[in-house]
Amino acid sequence: TVVFHGSLSKFQNIDLLIEIIKQIYTLTQDIKFIIIGSGPKEILFKKLRFDNFSFLGRLSNEETAKIVNKCHLGISLRDDSRISIDSFPVKLYEYIGAGIPSIATPISEGGQIIQNLKLGFNLDNNCKSIVDLIIKLHLDTDFYNQIIKKNTEYRIKFSRDFFVQELFDKILK
Repeated sequence: TVVFHGSLSKFQNIDLLIEIIKQIYTLTQDIKFIIIGSGPKEILFKKLRFDNFSFLGRLSNEETAKIVNKCHLGISLRDDSRISIDSFPVKLYEYIGAGIPSIATPISEGGQIIQNLKLGFNLDNNCKSIVDLIIKLHLDTDFYNQIIKKNTEYRIKFSRDFFVQELFDKILK
């Protein structure tokens, strides 16, 4: 199960996400997509009719976290704007916290961090390369499990508690 959650607005590459859903649907019925969120582009999901995807709309933070924690892969697809390139989307922290790999687009500061730590992947906004990677993660369980293991090792270092303690320690020094 692939999850995308959060704002469905200007900086999110919703058109790319829909194209990925469509292409995966033509290749396999084993990979499902869950979309959680709201915004001006949510109408695009309400019109989409594929058996491999569910649009849940806006949910509470607690409900969202419960669903994300049950998924296998998180995706953060953003546009090619400067703000997207310089960002580290919060959803990447949440995917690490859930212990699942993530795919982030475009090539960005946040995406490079998760890729360098082997917690996920940072790709261009290229549908084929993203679809190919999702299929590889689905079929190659050893490859997938290596990334899960890394996420499990690093997840505490991306928690709010860890960051607060680091900040507190630096202030005391």
